[in-house]
Amino acid sequence: MVVLGAHTARVARATALNVTRFDDPIPGGCDPGDCSLREAILAANASAGHDTIALPGGTYVLAQAGSDDTASLGDLDITDDVTITGAGAATTIITTTMADRIFHIPSTANVSIADVTISGGHFAVTGDGAGLLNNGGTLTVTNSIFSSNHAIGLGGGLYNITGTVVISSTTFAGNTATSVGGGLAFDDGTLRIIDGAFLDNTADTSGAGVAIRGGTTTIDGSTFAGGETISGGGGGISIASGVVTITNSMISGNSASSGGGISTSGTLTIIGSTISDNTTISSGGGGGYR
Repeated sequence: MVVLGAHTARVARATALNVTRFDDPIPGGCDPGDCSLREAILAANASAGHDTIALPGGTYVLAQAGSDDTASLGDLDITDDVTITGAGAATTIITTTMADRIFHIPSTANVSIADVTISGGHFAVTGDGAGLLNNGGTLTVTNSIFSSNHAIGLGGGLYNITGTVVISSTTFAGNTATSVGGGLAFDDGTLRIIDGAFLDNTADTSGAGVAIRGGTTTIDGSTFAGGETISGGGGGISIASGVVTITNSMISGNSASSGGGISTSGTLTIIGSTISDNTTISSGGGGGYR
């Protein structure tokens, strides 16, 4: 039997994109054997479905200066669902010569990033989230490193305005922010950190490792060490607001103006964790301050 006028529903098909070059030319297309990381992001944004981008080992240097929310210029704007996978954080490095962040998720995309290092994001003037800025997306980061990113504002390594963020087996090291959250700043949504390491991050005000300003956060099996704030609290973690649970974690060797390890004004539960050898410059406890 033939049914006239019937329509076949369009099926979103994922596209597998393979990056083949480390430089950042003026974007054309992501062609087989000739595809930059920027061109792969643009292709994924334009393709329906949850696409995948494979990055072989090497250093990817972003260089197309400018500002837009399409990924053609400046940072890599991700507007559709995608999984980006490197060959390992030790060998797959994403950096920039521009005064800009590395990644930006400006919408509700579902984004997974694994096995890469995100390093060297920085700004000439005010800018938040030098490594990655998330504003509404669902972000999962696994087996990766955020290092040496510098925000003139919030979130040296990563800044989440709102959304869902899962950080697993990932290190934030040597990131800085002139405001809060040298490693990571989190404003609202849901944050989960599993087996994370926040090492030697700095913030001018509070939360050298992580600054939490709302939402719900769970931290499990993670280490916060060597963090330093200049004028505020929480060399390891600062909690201005929100509900936070810390389990089986270590907060050690951090320093701050107050609350060398943890500074909190939110709701905090700590289970089976070690808080030791933290110091304060002016007031409050070395371990924690409320």
